[in-house]
Amino acid sequence: GIDLAGETVTVSGTGFDPDANLSTRPPIPVGQPTGVYVVFGKFADTWQPSAGAASSTRRVIDQRWAMPPASATAAGMLGHPQYVPLNPDGTFSATLDVAPNPALEAHYHYGVVTYAAGGAAPNAAQETFTPIAFDGAISGTVTAVDGGDPIGGIQVRVRDAASNTYVGSAVTAGDGSYAVAGLAPGTYVVRFTDPDANYLPVFNGGVRAFTQATPLTVAGGAATPVDQALALASSLDGTVVEAGSGTPLVDATVRVRDAGTGLFVAGTKVAADGSWSLDVPAGTYVVMYDNGSAHVRQFHDGAAGFASATPMVAAPGGTITLMASLAPSG
Repeated sequence: GIDLAGETVTVSGTGFDPDANLSTRPPIPVGQPTGVYVVFGKFADTWQPSAGAASSTRRVIDQRWAMPPASATAAGMLGHPQYVPLNPDGTFSATLDVAPNPALEAHYHYGVVTYAAGGAAPNAAQETFTPIAFDGAISGTVTAVDGGDPIGGIQVRVRDAASNTYVGSAVTAGDGSYAVAGLAPGTYVVRFTDPDANYLPVFNGGVRAFTQATPLTVAGGAATPVDQALALASSLDGTVVEAGSGTPLVDATVRVRDAGTGLFVAGTKVAADGSWSLDVPAGTYVVMYDNGSAHVRQFHDGAAGFASATPMVAAPGGTITLMASLAPSG
């Protein structure tokens, strides 16, 4: 489609009888051919003058007037900015500034039309409609949950809601604003990520998973507004080793659960050096360490179960470091 910001397009016409469409009023002398209007705008389903459609069915955004040079000379319009010559062979070439106008009727259709000009009788043979399709966009502002200050430098990535395919991205400006243009009409999901990891990554609506995000509908010729507030990340990190030997337990699992509900919040695997790290929302959590059948599963502070584990309060922007030693099974 055409860029939402607008473009200048060239319209080429052929097969237009230059001797048709005789004038009935000034500025072209009565009886001389008037040519055709070449119009970009929004149009009703029935817009043609030959069908008796009122002028209100044709919302003009930009217009040229293709007329025979002799008629333009007689009317004193050779230098008029709307004038383009309608050549003896029935051809013309006109440039139009094409950009959407959201104030016009939503149920009308963008396009370029031609029809008899200058008060001539309607001429169905010279009434044409060429549809114009615009791209859409997603735009908005990213702010902090605490204080509402704008956040610059946030990466905004748009993915197709059906296929999860990447389609476009932007980075927020200093005032938190962003715009991802060039989107075909459809449904999308947006992810907001802080490259510096100071804020938690979320999808539109503040959810953590693609499948939880509500698809956003983008229409051609319009920008869908999507603002998002980001919470400061709370960091949990630490090490997991074997009790006694101190050997790092590579690929052991670390799971973080909400201390109140027991619901899973985040998880990761232990690295080769025994370390791990996770970013979570501010809250109160219980951490569990599991290395399968090789070692005894353990909660933070050596607790054997969720109920007896010591909850940890993760503050916005804070870091909690934990160390765990798992005893070998048997």
